[in-house]
Amino acid sequence: RASASSRRAPASSGEFWRCSPARRVLNVFLVKLKNKGVVR
Repeated sequence: RASASSRRAPASSGEFWRCSPARRVLNVFLVKLKNKGVVR
């Protein structure tokens, strides 16, 4: 049981990160950098 719960924690955190607005903001920031030519 302990191993199952420990395996489930990172998955839930990943789901939270996928749904969180912070990721969208980071994505927009990366796109802006790419448009500037800073990141290739």
